[in-house]
Amino acid sequence: MRGSRAFISQLYKEQYEKLFHAAFYMIGKAELAKDIVQDTFVTAISHLPDLLAHPKPEAWLMLTLRNLVRNEQRRSAHKTIPLQTVFNEPAATLPPPFESLLPPQLTAEERTLLSWRFERQLSYQEMSVLLGMPESSCRSRVSRIVAKCREYLEKLDD
Repeated sequence: MRGSRAFISQLYKEQYEKLFHAAFYMIGKAELAKDIVQDTFVTAISHLPDLLAHPKPEAWLMLTLRNLVRNEQRRSAHKTIPLQTVFNEPAATLPPPFESLLPPQLTAEERTLLSWRFERQLSYQEMSVLLGMPESSCRSRVSRIVAKCREYLEKLDD
């Protein structure tokens, strides 16, 4: 374990600047680039056996950094609408509230879970932490609720 710390420390000293410049070039924001480089090293520590076994640890770090940058770019690519334009538009153009789209037969808990998943876009992992249950149970629960919604909506079509 002692050798692993020295290995990571040495990689950090040797590669930090190079990784920072690469991240800054790809993102264009210094603070965000620093965060992504730190996340790269956190990932390296959490996948230390893979990194130790890799023939070129520097390349492993660069690939990890590139993937983290892409993930960040995907997250930030979501279109943002200036608040001023929302207030200038008539209320009729705004979509109906998520709650109004759900079948009335759902319980309050079922509505909350669907809201977390589809309106707030929480991951199953985040939801499982909030609910205090395993992620797989959370997935199953949401899946059952979606099937229940589908069933209710199909009855409306009949």
